[in-house]
Amino acid sequence: SITSGALDAAANRLAHLLADLGVQRGQVVGLYLHRSIEMVVGILATMKLGAAYAPQHVGVAPADALRHIANITGAQVLLTLSSLQHMIPVEEDHHKLICIDDVMKDQTIPDTGAPDGPLYTLHPEDRAMVLFTSGTTGVPNGVQVTHKNLCNVLQTKPGNLGMRPGLRVGQILSIAFDMAAWETLGALSNGATLVIRGKSIVETAKTVDILIATPSILNTLDVAHCQQMKVVAVAGEPCPRPLADTWSGFGPFYNSCGPA
Repeated sequence: SITSGALDAAANRLAHLLADLGVQRGQVVGLYLHRSIEMVVGILATMKLGAAYAPQHVGVAPADALRHIANITGAQVLLTLSSLQHMIPVEEDHHKLICIDDVMKDQTIPDTGAPDGPLYTLHPEDRAMVLFTSGTTGVPNGVQVTHKNLCNVLQTKPGNLGMRPGLRVGQILSIAFDMAAWETLGALSNGATLVIRGKSIVETAKTVDILIATPSILNTLDVAHCQQMKVVAVAGEPCPRPLADTWSGFGPFYNSCGPA
């Protein structure tokens, strides 16, 4: 686990390194890793510089897709984990590969504040992330999501799903999925606790107050073990009426469209 203060310090440390590598407002940073605390550090560090992140789940996305996304976004810096760096396709002349977990341990990098200056001032129209499809049409296509787009969903009802300090929000989805931004940035921007799952969605679902899922994922859970949930939302697929009836029996249930 990590506190909000420690998370901010770790993100500042990484932001200083990214700034030294030339990352600035308007650019894209590749985030090639797994669900993890380091993932959240990478997201925040990128945003602190006014840059956008392009997330991909290493081990799921093929190397060709990772290479294509890095090239088409112009991402010069790719963030990953030390355990995954051998799986990242890096063109030495174009990409710099940084392992977030190594940076978090480096006490020589300042963590007392993010780099400041006009380049790092966020604007509503700035890109926050670039989300890519699975490439079923041939190559992955990117959707550019702005900070204004995110605020419209995450900071207003019903999109904020009642997230607030003291509530636990599950992070169960692939980081490359638009709904993962709903989980992650929704929890952080509303002061809730983000619960990042390991291998078991079931074990995470039993411990959280707010869950965002696809209907097919929700259908794998036993509602009897999830009565502590206060809010459930689904998106990404058509929701069968019986599933909605079951999960709306003990709290608000939202049947949504694709967030992106």
